Amino acid sequence: MPDLEANIKSVGAVLALLPRINILVMKLLLSILQRIAQKSEKNKMTPSNLAIVFAPSLLRAPPVKIFHPLVLAKHSHGTFYRTSSLPNPSMMF
Repeated sequence: MPDLEANIKSVGAVLALLPRINILVMKLLLSILQRIAQKSEKNKMTPSNLAIVFAPSLLRAPPVKIFHPLVLAKHSHGTFYRTSSLPNPSMMF
């Protein structure tokens, strides 16, 4: 499995760049996740399910500033404000 070995080496190289405290926290987290996965027959949290739950938080990309119509609505004076409800389509187009 040369691809697997190459992937493991790549991950190891990236982890080597992290501060020591981050590596310790990652080891602790992976240890906890491994114990959860060992009981997947009972809790249904297979390694795949754990990856689905935790990967978005652990592998988060840098934030991108974009206009999202569900979060921002155009104010009549041309400024933007947050809204918790859907904006009025006539205000957006």
